[in-house]
Amino acid sequence: TDYQGVKSKTLETTVRAPWQDELPRLKAFFGNKLSRAKEIRPFVVLAEKPSRIIGAAGLMLDGDAGTPLKRSAQVHFRIRPAFRQTDVVGKLWQAVLAQARALNLEQLYFEIDTGSDASAQLPDHARRIKTEELWQLELRKVWARLEKLESRLKVPEGWTRRLPQEDDLPAIGELAEHYKLRTKDEIELIQEKSSKEVGNDPTISSIVLDEQGLLAVMLVQNAFRLNCHTDLRMVHPRAKERSGHLNLILLADALRRGIKAGYTTTTLTVNTGRDRETRRLAERSGGRLLKSVDLWTLDL
Repeated sequence: TDYQGVKSKTLETTVRAPWQDELPRLKAFFGNKLSRAKEIRPFVVLAEKPSRIIGAAGLMLDGDAGTPLKRSAQVHFRIRPAFRQTDVVGKLWQAVLAQARALNLEQLYFEIDTGSDASAQLPDHARRIKTEELWQLELRKVWARLEKLESRLKVPEGWTRRLPQEDDLPAIGELAEHYKLRTKDEIELIQEKSSKEVGNDPTISSIVLDEQGLLAVMLVQNAFRLNCHTDLRMVHPRAKERSGHLNLILLADALRRGIKAGYTTTTLTVNTGRDRETRRLAERSGGRLLKSVDLWTLDL
């Protein structure tokens, strides 16, 4: 099979699961990504003459495969540049896809650096679904731009702005599952400020509700140093037309609380197709683009 239009040359190779003493060598292909996965199903491609690892792939399973939200898995896939136009690409993919089907997975997804030629290694029926950027912003610079906007902001009657609470977690979890971002049991708030516990900190997060319940929420993670991280930012589908308004409220409230708590910067992920206003705010407030990745999916 050709992959994204790349013609393959034949090479004598073997694809198999790595032996225990080969696992440390996979760091050259994946960096620290393997250590962050709860479960991994790795494969390696070995060239026979001379015998050496020339490629590797891993199915990263975050939880139990087969549950409604966990019918997908992330794939890390890398072939050394000199071998990317050989048949090892197809051989490695065949092993990955066979393993995914054995686990009853329905979809695989990948993160590829924007502008990278690594997409040429994906099967032809893979689809690019979005581009995400990681930005770092100085809180006071963003607040300087938002403060005037927020002072003119009219909050509709019946909307409530406050800190997230434990009682809100079921509704937040349902919304996260709706957007396939987390399972309900993965949504947690740290109980109290602690230098030993990193997680979603309610004292620097924000939530907006109306008479029907949750409208929008922003969960912000604390940190050991002076940077906090926006972990989740979601607007309920019934409030989609007011998403710009709600995002401004969430951001303003979280910024005010973050500055008060002593943070100087925050990192957040921006969907370039959807979060145009947030991206413009990041650019205009002197934000720093740290990383840009394209997200691809492949249906099995």
